[in-house]
Amino acid sequence: MNDERAKSGDDFSARIYVVFSDGPFFWQTKTLNYVWANQAKVGDHWSNPYTKNAQMLAIQTGNQHSDQWQTERRNVLEDIQTIFGKSVKEIKAIAIMSDTDQTGETAQAWFGDIWFSD
Repeated sequence: MNDERAKSGDDFSARIYVVFSDGPFFWQTKTLNYVWANQAKVGDHWSNPYTKNAQMLAIQTGNQHSDQWQTERRNVLEDIQTIFGKSVKEIKAIAIMSDTDQTGETAQAWFGDIWFSD
């Protein structure tokens, strides 16, 4: 298995980016990436190997639940506060991705509705 904390292993079968800004300039953009990890334990978080402005948070891991529909519920603002130490009032964007460019593996993920509530 590849080390998902290294550039060579920065691939995830499912990833949801939550993009927010820490100021008015583009370099202040940050992302919290909810990922289905290979090796990390659920709840582990770490800096993306390409930029510290992106933090990874494992919400699923391994193959135990593959081929099964998973429903996740997160307090995104609380996760951002915990991981980045920042309070934010606005999410700028959400992105979804399946990603295997570093490892050359294959992956498939299905995503349902993503929504926010108070």
